[in-house]
Amino acid sequence: MTETARAGSLGMVEAAMFGSAFSPGFDDFMTGFSKRRRGSVRSLERVFLQLAEACQHLFEIGANDGRHTRRFIAGFPGIVHAFEPNPFLYHHFRDIRDERLRLNTFALGDTASVVERFYIPSPEITGVSSLNMHRKYPAANIVGVSVQRADDYVSKEAASGGIAAWVDVEGNADRVVEGFGDALSRVDVMLLEVETTDYYNRTPSFERVVELFSNCGLRFAGRDWMNRGQFNLLMVREGVANPATLDDYLAFVSNCSRAYAASFDAV
Repeated sequence: MTETARAGSLGMVEAAMFGSAFSPGFDDFMTGFSKRRRGSVRSLERVFLQLAEACQHLFEIGANDGRHTRRFIAGFPGIVHAFEPNPFLYHHFRDIRDERLRLNTFALGDTASVVERFYIPSPEITGVSSLNMHRKYPAANIVGVSVQRADDYVSKEAASGGIAAWVDVEGNADRVVEGFGDALSRVDVMLLEVETTDYYNRTPSFERVVELFSNCGLRFAGRDWMNRGQFNLLMVREGVANPATLDDYLAFVSNCSRAYAASFDAV
């Protein structure tokens, strides 16, 4: 892919994210068909994992049941710092025996504190926490969760080397990013789940996340179409990535955009 084509494709994706390139129907087109939706997620994840290889630390913020922790241990050469405050999920990590794993049983946020969260102590719930599910599962337990700021953790446990961050925290991405403070300058690549709609009974995180990234040297490099109004955002530090790293992802999205345009021609 040429530099001009790459810039045009990335500009198209960014415009689509902010709603100026396509009608809202493009989101429905992408999220409404599992092959397109999953393809966008997987292609963006591959870019993140490739860029993460150059970092010394990988922060998995919201480790859930360890499904991605295992991927990171298998493919990432550095230290994996997993953060998961849900006590009903810790048994999933018992069989991960690797000295490069640092499992932290607290959450990361914007303020060091203890907060109440709902968690469902059920084998059918692998890690969907809390904020809405307790209405469906009345057996949900209220747990006091310890919260730390990422900048405090970085200064103690990851004092040197680049950081790749994977953030999946159910509506709280903005709080996690804010908690990095000046340590955000250590992050070379970040993939984080954000919302433009009210998924979790709080203000959607997307606009605040964009604001926090505005002056930290991280630049938009892609998004997926995981759900309508909820998607993963890829941010990369300037000069870190070979532009060709994005080519497969951009080609996938460009093909989808052409298919979307063709769907109107077929009518």
